Amino acid sequence: EGSNIPTVLPSSLLDSIAKWCKRKENGVDLNAREGVLKAKRNKESEVEGEYRMEVEDYNRSCNVFRSINGGKKLMDAELASRCMMRSKLDNNILGKIWELADYDQDGMLTEHEFAVALHMCRLKQKG
Repeated sequence: EGSNIPTVLPSSLLDSIAKWCKRKENGVDLNAREGVLKAKRNKESEVEGEYRMEVEDYNRSCNVFRSINGGKKLMDAELASRCMMRSKLDNNILGKIWELADYDQDGMLTEHEFAVALHMCRLKQKG
């Protein structure tokens, strides 16, 4: 169910992030409709599929990252934690989400890692 936090990033979420990062970094506009249709065609289990992030959510999170991070490529743990704490989730849950999102384990978040963190917070809030 959506309230569980996986111990590793689900492949559906990783695939979405990887695809959108690459397309953005190459300067290609992301076609939201194409992203949604491709996600719906994926042959995933229900558990795995429920972690998918829609392109609109990804773009919203990246815009938040850019607006509050002063143009820096990495967000420090203090600022990222304050954003995550707005979810009102328990600190233990937030810690697990952080471990999952900070997949290079450098103690800071890229905009893509930040998008994963906010997405997992939203899923946990939905229960």
